[in-house]
Amino acid sequence: TLYSNASTTLSKLTTIRDLFQPDDLFAALPAIEDFFKENPVRQFTPVEREVFEGIKGNLRAKKFLTDLLASLKTPVLKVQIAGLVHQLEWLTDEEYRELLYSQVKPLLKHPVTFENTDILCRLNRNNVDIKITDIDVRLFRSAEGTRALRCLTPTDPEIQLKFAEILKKMKPGQETSAGSNAYDIYQNAASFLRESDLVDSRVQIAVVDLLKHPLEEIRYHAFYSLKRNPILDLKVQLALLEILKTPRIQESGDPAGLSADLLGHAQPKDPAIFSELFVMLQSANEDQASAAVNALGDINPKDPETLSKLTEILQDNDRHRAYRAVTVFRLIAKNNTGAQRVLAEFLVGSNREVADRVASDFWNNELTDEESISKVAAFIRKEWNNAGSHVQWTIRQLRPKSPKILEAIRDIDPKFEIDWIRLEQ
Repeated sequence: TLYSNASTTLSKLTTIRDLFQPDDLFAALPAIEDFFKENPVRQFTPVEREVFEGIKGNLRAKKFLTDLLASLKTPVLKVQIAGLVHQLEWLTDEEYRELLYSQVKPLLKHPVTFENTDILCRLNRNNVDIKITDIDVRLFRSAEGTRALRCLTPTDPEIQLKFAEILKKMKPGQETSAGSNAYDIYQNAASFLRESDLVDSRVQIAVVDLLKHPLEEIRYHAFYSLKRNPILDLKVQLALLEILKTPRIQESGDPAGLSADLLGHAQPKDPAIFSELFVMLQSANEDQASAAVNALGDINPKDPETLSKLTEILQDNDRHRAYRAVTVFRLIAKNNTGAQRVLAEFLVGSNREVADRVASDFWNNELTDEESISKVAAFIRKEWNNAGSHVQWTIRQLRPKSPKILEAIRDIDPKFEIDWIRLEQ
C-alpha cells in the first residue's frame, strides 16, 4: 500500500499509523523510510499533519526506534534509521547533524580504505555536509580519498576550491593514463565539480579560470560545472568577459565560445558588461568582435537601451560593424519582440541600404510579432509597384512565411513567384 501510486498521502499516513506497533514496525521500516523521503513532513496538509501528529505521539514506537538507533553499530543502518527518526521529529536538526558527523568522520581518516569509501558512497543521499576542517588534506592526493569526497559532495567552498586546484594542475597525458592514481584523482575531481552546487563566487571564478586550461576536456568540465549553477555575481560575469577576449582557438572547446554561452546563461544586467561587449563588437579585432556577437546572441537582450545601442551600430557607415549588429539581431530575433520591431522598422524605412542589410541577413528568421508583421504587410501593399523601392528584392531575401505577409503579396501581385514556400490553394 505504501508503494501504491493509487493511494493518497493521507491514506498512506493512516496505514503507517496502524503499522506503528513494535511487533509490526521492524518489517515495515524500509517502506516507511521511503515514504518519508518522498513526502517531507513540511509539505503535509493540515489534515495530513494531524494524522502525522498521531504517529509522532506513539511513545512505544518512539522508544523502539530510539533504542534501535542507539544499539546499531553499522554506519549505513545507523544513518538510515537516524534519517527516519529525524523525519518523525524525534531528533532535532542539530542532533541529526551531529549523529551524521559522528558516523562519517571516522571513515574519512587517511588513508581512506576501499571499504570505507563504499560505505561513504552509500551515505551520500543523507545530507552529510562536511567542512575542510573535518578532513585530512592528504585525501586530495589519493584516489580513494577523492572518491569518498566525491560521493559526499560537500558544499564547503574550501573543499570545492581544492578540487578546482586539482584540475588546474593537470598536465597533458595525465588525463588519459587510465588506472593511474593521478588519472583517478582527476576523474573524481571533474565529477565532483560537475555534480556540485557551486554558489560561492570564489569557487566560480576558479572554475572560470579553468576555461583557459590547455586540455579541452578540462575546459568542458569547467563549462558544464558552471552551466548547472546560476551565475549572479558581477565579479564572475566580468571574469567570463575576460575569457571572451582571449584569442580564438581552432578546436573544440574554444574558451571564448564557452564563455559566450555562459554569459548567455548568466543573463547579466550590469551596464559594465554591455559597455565592454559593445566596445568589442566595434573592435578591429575580428576574434573579439565575433565573440561579442556570440555573447550578445546568447544573452538575447530585450531592454530598450541595449536594443537602441545595437540599432545605432546597425546604421554605422562602416559595413563590417553594421553587419555585426545585424547578425546579433538575427540571433536574438526569434523570441524577442523588441528586436523584431527594430528590424521591421528598418525593412520598411527609407534607408534602403540599411533595409538591404537587414533583409539579406534575416532571411532564416520568421517574424512572429503581429505589429511587425502588419507593418511589413502594409509596406508591401504601399510600395510594391513603386520604381526603385526594391520591395520585391527585399521580400525575396526575407523569405517570409507569415500568412498575412503572403496574402499581401498575392493581393498586390498574383504572378509573383514565391519559390521559398508552397502555398496552399
